[in-house]
Amino acid sequence: MDVKAGQEWSPLTEYGRRVSVICTTPDGRYLILGRERGEIAVWDILHTEVLTQYSAHASVISSMACSADGKRFACGDEGGVVLVWDLTSILEQRIRYA
Repeated sequence: MDVKAGQEWSPLTEYGRRVSVICTTPDGRYLILGRERGEIAVWDILHTEVLTQYSAHASVISSMACSADGKRFACGDEGGVVLVWDLTSILEQRIRYA
């Protein structure tokens, strides 16, 4: 719920894409979504916006975890492929090109 705007928002239904798995960073600032079509999206929970999206896998993302320090996350698909992402670099790119 966006209290200021009086509107509901949900990263789980954004653009009508189904979410298969989620995780949050330990500080609760970012929500990372894995979608059925192999995409990942990084949400800024505070500002209720998508920071970035990637086509990451060829099949449904079925598992996801964030590192204890919040700097990396890993996602795995139904085909057994696991990718590790550097969240710090993703966020730095976002700032640089914003």
